[in-house]
Amino acid sequence: MKVEIYNVAEITPNTAEQELVFALFTKEQGGVYGILCPNKETILPDKILDYPLPDRVKDTVKLIEVSPRFYQYEVWHADQFEIKDPILLGREKDPAQPTYNWYDKFYLIARWGEELQPFSELKVKAISFLKEHSIGKALKLKAMTNAFLDNPDLFCKIAIERGTSNLCVPDFNL
Repeated sequence: MKVEIYNVAEITPNTAEQELVFALFTKEQGGVYGILCPNKETILPDKILDYPLPDRVKDTVKLIEVSPRFYQYEVWHADQFEIKDPILLGREKDPAQPTYNWYDKFYLIARWGEELQPFSELKVKAISFLKEHSIGKALKLKAMTNAFLDNPDLFCKIAIERGTSNLCVPDFNL
């Protein structure tokens, strides 16, 4: 099994006490890994070492927990997709907004698996997967839109009878 640790600070035997530094998890990384690793598990710091992580990742977590900075960890993984390389993220509160989760900062700590493909290849796979799965949904939406435009009175009558329209109608607050 291959393991990548995303510590951006140089650790040598002379600087082993140096704090581990991880890069912020970017929106682009979130988009790619969110598609390829759709299963997300939240693990609290006191339970993270009980999670089935590779030894090298556990060793890194032990170093992080010497002076804890993450209030949660997340493991993102896939069961069905061809990319089966999970990732470990650390989740940190934003000091400026300590009560709101949507301001949390995510840090990529590690990735492991049998084949760790470069991010550029993962991005191509994510785009292909998203495109393949979006086309069917877009065609269904197009058919619904065409049905509405062909006969809006009938479409609205049926929608009212069913109690829903299945089309997102904007509210113009008139």
